[in-house]
Amino acid sequence: MYWEGEGVTQDRDKGMEFMQIAAECGYVDAQMRLGIAYRRVVQDSKWKQDFKKAAFWLCKAAMKDEHRAGYLLSRLYAKGKGVACDLAKAMQWRYSCPVLD
Repeated sequence: MYWEGEGVTQDRDKGMEFMQIAAECGYVDAQMRLGIAYRRVVQDSKWKQDFKKAAFWLCKAAMKDEHRAGYLLSRLYAKGKGVACDLAKAMQWRYSCPVLD
């Protein structure tokens, strides 16, 4: 809600705080969204790009069969961002996901 500004004034900091809480409680969608958010640079926010945290949260979501998270995690492994570059793991995550079109 706060992240997108749906029904409230957009507040990325507050949105990240709520996503963090939901992700820590095990909500898969929040884990994936938090991983995506950490991959990006958040302008004018106390939250900064952090590929290590992105990989952590995307892995949590991917382990619960969130296929988009698995695909994005495969890209981090392929590029060595936030994790050691590991093409075998990149391929494992990429091909464990159905085709995402």
